[in-house]
Amino acid sequence: MKRIAIAAMVLAIAGTASAEAPAVPKPDCGAAPDYPGRMMREEQSVMRRFKESLTKYQTCMKAYVEERKAAIQANNDAVNAAVDEYNAAMKKINEAQKEE
Repeated sequence: MKRIAIAAMVLAIAGTASAEAPAVPKPDCGAAPDYPGRMMREEQSVMRRFKESLTKYQTCMKAYVEERKAAIQANNDAVNAAVDEYNAAMKKINEAQKEE
């Protein structure tokens, strides 16, 4: 009987461990701008275009990072809530067993 219970528990754990993680979107900011080198010092228009593209890229990447941080925090909050719910349920069950 104990073997069946252990086998069922192992299968349940293996089933949850093999669950595929959700896909995480990649940043959609385009390629990082190429540094124009010496041309940037020689031509103002090259420097201006580089700075504009760099600023746009930085802004996009920072927004992506903040979005991912928010998703991580939301996932952590959900995990903590689930653990709290589980712990409360187990405490209630254990207390009920003690009263018998």
